[in-house]
Amino acid sequence: GHYPLDGFRADQFVFSGLLAVTALILGERPLFLAQWFVAVVGAGSCLIPVALVREFGRGLGWPSRRIRYAATVAGLALALDGIYARRTGVPDEELLAYLFVPLLALALYRALNRHRAEWIIVTIGLMVVLPPTHSFSSLIAALTVTGVIAAFLPRDRSLRTWLIGLGLVGGFWVYIGAYYEFAARSELLTVAYVDRVTTHPSLFLAWLVVLVIGAAWWVRAGSGWQRTAFLLPVIVGLLVVIANAFITVFPGTIESPPLVLGLILFYVIPVGLAGLAVPQVTRDSSAGVVIAALLIAPYINTYFSLTATLTPDFFGTVVRTQTFAHLPVLILAALGVMAVGSDAYGRLPSGRLSTGLRIGAIILLVGAIAVTTPLAYVNLDTGTVPSTTFRSEYATAQFVDQHVEGSVATDHTMSRLLYFTDAEGGYLQTREWLIGGPPPACPIISQRSWTTTGAHLFPAAPETISRARYGTALAERQVVYAASGHDPLTLSLPLNGS
Repeated sequence: GHYPLDGFRADQFVFSGLLAVTALILGERPLFLAQWFVAVVGAGSCLIPVALVREFGRGLGWPSRRIRYAATVAGLALALDGIYARRTGVPDEELLAYLFVPLLALALYRALNRHRAEWIIVTIGLMVVLPPTHSFSSLIAALTVTGVIAAFLPRDRSLRTWLIGLGLVGGFWVYIGAYYEFAARSELLTVAYVDRVTTHPSLFLAWLVVLVIGAAWWVRAGSGWQRTAFLLPVIVGLLVVIANAFITVFPGTIESPPLVLGLILFYVIPVGLAGLAVPQVTRDSSAGVVIAALLIAPYINTYFSLTATLTPDFFGTVVRTQTFAHLPVLILAALGVMAVGSDAYGRLPSGRLSTGLRIGAIILLVGAIAVTTPLAYVNLDTGTVPSTTFRSEYATAQFVDQHVEGSVATDHTMSRLLYFTDAEGGYLQTREWLIGGPPPACPIISQRSWTTTGAHLFPAAPETISRARYGTALAERQVVYAASGHDPLTLSLPLNGS
């Protein structure tokens, strides 16, 4: 893609550069390669819960048949998860983090537990790769590895283990800080999301203390406390989503559309099933440490964002963060359905009743997750479908790139599309017009859906314009381009424009 020379997003530059070089080597178009790459990596990330469930199942002493069922359910559930499919189905540099972060947590655990050089090398390799790959995900990774040592080190008083753990994690934090500082001082590179932490350092450190204490306590607490500590943050998060349907929790952002809210509420079922497995999973050291770290990192970053400032920036941070919690929750849910009907020690009694309960739990879990799959394809700000880019929109962006000089007013969707051309688009002037102001004194790319479902102005709420105002505005401007299709587009200029 094209990035303006006044500041490369460092991670996007690395991601796009790798794709471009690979495309040149293979002789393919970068766009085709990006789609192929996303399909493979996005689908491949669904094998992570399969591998982890197998690892954890062996640690819990489960028979191989039971492990296979749980691993299959975990992979299938993550593949059907609408929110997860949404984030892993687009050409975005964050995609690699969904592979790297859980692997990093497991690699660090093995480095601490086995003191083997190969695991230390794997851990360092993943740590080195993450910040240039995606700046925001490197923060989640740093919180995750902090959770790993917080949950593991109190169990092991070995000086060697402490030196390995603190050396790796401390070095990672220093490396991230140095990378961010380098990018900030560079004239060409920029990094996103860093200002969320640097503007609230004391609050972030306070939540970091909560992470360390919470991870160490959670893996040793009693069953009731473990379930409470797991479920309470999720319940509060769901209440925030429900409240957002009636009043915007983050002022100036979107409300939860009824369709989106209804689909999100189905996540209550996998969360409830995950709660069943928490006490059993924490009895195995590897499962307890890795799951604790993968859960508490997005928990902490979410609640840091909620307690910092309720701005659109932090709203975007919460939206990006919560996706990282889906993998550990669905791993627990898959283990939980296999724990239905078991005793306090995880032993399964024989009999048709217990087998029927487990089959019913599997159907309930997979069915609930399948219901959320449409979230991958709807517009989260309006609840409309489909959430995609049409040929007519591509054609309009190309026309603007070739024939229009200067900035163009449009909505969030088209401004993102123009970002990948030499054209320049924004949507702040559009919002002022739609809420009652005059039409922008510059070229406008408008769509008919602005009169029905509204213009996408993410993270702000969508705004609509009446058909009468829309028609009057176009009648008083020069319409120089029109594209039909699912959602017709119009490019119009002011009467005094060239």
